Amino acid sequence: MSRQNAVQNQKEINTVSGKRPTAGRLRGIPMAVLLLISVVLMFVIIRYYYVELDDQLFAERSTHLVEITEKVADIFDITIARSWDSVNTMEQFLSVEWTRAQTEDELMQYLKDMSRFQTDQGSIFLLLDDDFRYYSSDGNKGYWRELPMIIKSQSGTQELITTLPYQSSSLTYLCFLKQLPEKPRLEATGKSISYVMLAVDIQSLNDGFSVNTFGSRGYTYIVNKDGRTLLAPNDADSRFKAYNIVSALEEDEFIHGGTIEDLRACVNSLESCVLEFRSEGTEYFVSCHSVGGEGWNTLIFVPTSVLGNSADHMLGSTRRFFVALGILLIFDFSFLVFYLTDNRNRRLMEQKEESNRQLKAAAEEAQSANRAKSEFLSHMSHDIRTPINGIMGMTEIAQKNISDTARVEDCLGKISNSSQHLLSLINDVLDMSRIESGKVTLNSEPMNMIATIDECASIIGGQLLNRNVEFIREFDNYEHPHLIGDELHLRQVLINILGNAVKFTPDGGKIYFRVKETGLSDGRADYHFEIEDTGIGMKPEYLKHIWEPFSQEDGGNRTNYKGTGLGMAITKQFVDMMGGTITVESVLHEGSKFTIDLGFDIDSNAVLAVDESAAEDIRLDGMKVMLVEDNEINMEIALFMLEDVGITVTCVENGKLAVEKFEQNEPGTFDLILMDIMMPVMNGLDAAKAIRALDRPDAKTIPIVAMTANAYDDDVRNAREAGMNGHLAKPIDTNLLYHTLNEMYHGKQAD
Repeated sequence: MSRQNAVQNQKEINTVSGKRPTAGRLRGIPMAVLLLISVVLMFVIIRYYYVELDDQLFAERSTHLVEITEKVADIFDITIARSWDSVNTMEQFLSVEWTRAQTEDELMQYLKDMSRFQTDQGSIFLLLDDDFRYYSSDGNKGYWRELPMIIKSQSGTQELITTLPYQSSSLTYLCFLKQLPEKPRLEATGKSISYVMLAVDIQSLNDGFSVNTFGSRGYTYIVNKDGRTLLAPNDADSRFKAYNIVSALEEDEFIHGGTIEDLRACVNSLESCVLEFRSEGTEYFVSCHSVGGEGWNTLIFVPTSVLGNSADHMLGSTRRFFVALGILLIFDFSFLVFYLTDNRNRRLMEQKEESNRQLKAAAEEAQSANRAKSEFLSHMSHDIRTPINGIMGMTEIAQKNISDTARVEDCLGKISNSSQHLLSLINDVLDMSRIESGKVTLNSEPMNMIATIDECASIIGGQLLNRNVEFIREFDNYEHPHLIGDELHLRQVLINILGNAVKFTPDGGKIYFRVKETGLSDGRADYHFEIEDTGIGMKPEYLKHIWEPFSQEDGGNRTNYKGTGLGMAITKQFVDMMGGTITVESVLHEGSKFTIDLGFDIDSNAVLAVDESAAEDIRLDGMKVMLVEDNEINMEIALFMLEDVGITVTCVENGKLAVEKFEQNEPGTFDLILMDIMMPVMNGLDAAKAIRALDRPDAKTIPIVAMTANAYDDDVRNAREAGMNGHLAKPIDTNLLYHTLNEMYHGKQAD
């Protein structure tokens, strides 16, 4: 019985062990095939999306780079046009003022006098006779042996541009040569002056055409139709230093936009194109755009990593997302074969759709950021070129009507207005750049709120001259006017908002400026500011973005007003840094109201005396000033300002000469020193330190005032640490200059 049971059990075991593995293998084979198909399909999908997104990013980067390249080409066009204007101006003065034969000495003196018409540092005026003997504005004479061959090769051309090494130096110059229709003669040589030339130092051009948009990691070239390099950056990577920059790329791998032959064809035909290539393991973008009518091209090289850090991050994130999504889908698909229901399948599809929506939203956000930057660059190009055109145009009109005093005065007024507008645009861009880089710091210094508010009101009142706009001041409850805070940035905040009110309020409207001390909290005085106007107002949609950089309202009358779109963003950042709040209310076609609340520490050490209302008595006649300035134009301007009020001025060109001049003269020779900062040989900071270190009684006491274009907070701090007593930012405000000199001159006399 037991044997039969054993046999029966063995049969059952054999039956089970024989059938079940067979069934498992039959189910395992379709499962493996299904998983393989799923993996292949997923990687195909991943590859498709990745390639499509990569192509889209290339197109967006190309569009941005084309805009930058076009703007660089426009700037170079302006440089060429300005150089030809200088040549034409020189020709006109020759035809008007050269009324008789000249000796060589008279000619050299004439050229020296005419050097004031040079448009750029590093440029030289030259006159050449029939034998190509040249006379230059820098006092040199000689023969320019290369020119006859070049002029002969350009047969029939009255004007040409070429690059040549200057005969009296090791530098290479871009030369603008024009044949004179009327040739004056020299008595001494019997030769006629046949050509006028402007030679511009290529080094200075290279320094001026760096692409700061890409953090100085982009390289700008000017090449001819054959690819030969005419202008090249000094700091370019060694792989891009070549006689023919296009030929130097022949061994590189082109990965987007075309091949090396496509690039060569664009350069030769003066067409625009953008390509991406790989050189020595690094990927680059190259953008080509023609320059004016000279048969030249602008080439800009930018590392792909610099042009699209955020885009590369998004691309990498997308790739990782798809890989993770693929793994998840493969797992879920296997799970669905055995366990999931139709309901779970629907939920999976919903998850996929949500992922796609998120990806689409991220792509749209990136596109929006690129559009904002592109629009900003477009606006800036227009807004900068407009005042520059006004300055150049009014200058030309004034030169041609020099005897018409009224016309010249009108031109000078318009030049001043255009210059102020250009300066405000530049200041906005620089302020936002410093804010984003974290270089802006707040000062905690004694300030008088009454004086600050009066100054802001005075500035706005000046802007409203000849305008039919009522400016209403409502100031009260100044119980604690003596405070500790950052007066400079507070004034900038108020002027930004008040300036907008002036800009957007038409004639017949009103502007209200209300300031009130609202109370005390924790030993601080709380101030409430309101600026309200009856101007054109803002749309509700724009109010949501008013504090964003580059934000400008489209449509309506607001598009008629120029600006960077940075003013409100800068204002908001400054208010936040000062620990305050700012809000805005606006109704389209009715007006706007800005409200600011700030707290300030009370200055317990302030002298609580009634401020004198009488105007300051400016008395500078007889004052003796040493003016230290290396730029001739800036020195001429400052010299005029000082001598106009009776100041005796001694001019020196750098810090080293200033120290020597001070040391060589007796105490009391100079009452004050006006010192530039950025100078050759010795800068202004080192010169101030050297003067303070001298062993003489007035070395520690003579006032030294910085007069410089370095106008930020850390620049002021550096000047004080170097031993300077004051700081004046260029362009110089005449009233501020006289106020500072008066204060230090009479304060010194009182001591």
